[in-house]
Amino acid sequence: MIWNILKSYDINPDSYEIIYITDNGSNLISALNGEAHIRCICHCINLVVSQSIEACPSIDLIVAQCRDLVCHFKRCELQSKLSSTLKQDICTRWNSTYDTIWSIYLNYDDVQEILLNRNEEKYLCGIDRYLIKDITDLLSVFKICSEKLSADDNPTLHAVLPWFVKLKKTCEPRSTDKLYVIQLKKALLEKLDEKIWITDIHYIATFLHPETKSLPTLSHSERNKVVQSVKKMLKTVGLDENSADTIIVTDNDKIKRRRNKRAKRADITVDDVLKEFASNDNSLTDSDNDVYDEVLEYMKSKVIYEKGEDVLSWWKKYSCIYGKLSSLALALLSIPASSATSERVFSETGRILESRRQQLAPDSLDSLVFLRNFK
Repeated sequence: MIWNILKSYDINPDSYEIIYITDNGSNLISALNGEAHIRCICHCINLVVSQSIEACPSIDLIVAQCRDLVCHFKRCELQSKLSSTLKQDICTRWNSTYDTIWSIYLNYDDVQEILLNRNEEKYLCGIDRYLIKDITDLLSVFKICSEKLSADDNPTLHAVLPWFVKLKKTCEPRSTDKLYVIQLKKALLEKLDEKIWITDIHYIATFLHPETKSLPTLSHSERNKVVQSVKKMLKTVGLDENSADTIIVTDNDKIKRRRNKRAKRADITVDDVLKEFASNDNSLTDSDNDVYDEVLEYMKSKVIYEKGEDVLSWWKKYSCIYGKLSSLALALLSIPASSATSERVFSETGRILESRRQQLAPDSLDSLVFLRNFK
């Protein structure tokens, strides 16, 4: 079925190097068995958080009470009495559990006063203000990570590995942590290793960002393995030969060969995460004389990369020095880390094709979806 859909858009799977992005659904994983694909990082992060909460009965109970409180306020039409609304936890919406708990924390005093006036304190008795603050402080890093990696207007694939390291560091227990925070951190660490799939593509993408090319968290042998993977990928797409091919990544997350053609919290920027990842830089040494020359020169060079600079623009600027690596980088770094854009389009299409618009012609629907998402 996948091949038939591709062919309906004049895409021949046998003529392209295609990398698919999927969620963790067993049907998709089975359908793409043997094909190059990566799993949507945001979907994985959502699974990490939701399953970690379920693994901690005391935290899970508090979250359930938060859901009941929000439902009560919506059912009794009490939202208008608050300075900001309470957010409902929806299982299909990423980060919504965090949004629910955080919205209650922000409105805690007002919620408490309203419930006292209605003799309904029972809805808040199990929700401790300081406890939910500790939970949101921990989960806020996961929310920021998910939002940064779901961006569709800048490269994200290279940041998956640094963010993965950042999340694991965030979950390391501290002497000042309360017991329930330690339990949640332990569950999060276990689920991070279980649910986050870091592939060769992620390692190569991180290597192809000039600020993290040293891969400091890896051992020497692991870094050499990444270098070999880069060489292999260059051969796969024909860039190790004197060819005029270029690689183009399209909106549908495929690599193609062509010949001659809210309440604000402290933010964590991608630049911050990349710098933290690169802070343990153990300079690479020339221990392998057989390493592909252009790759070796890139590894050894002291590159200048300004904070906030677009990595695709950087590679275009240095394409005269790293011609083959530049072509690979421009293709690989154009692959999104998540399927968030597709999820957003799917949701927006549902709002367009509602009960009052059932008679829309397919072409009209396509045009409306295109216009809604045109940038």
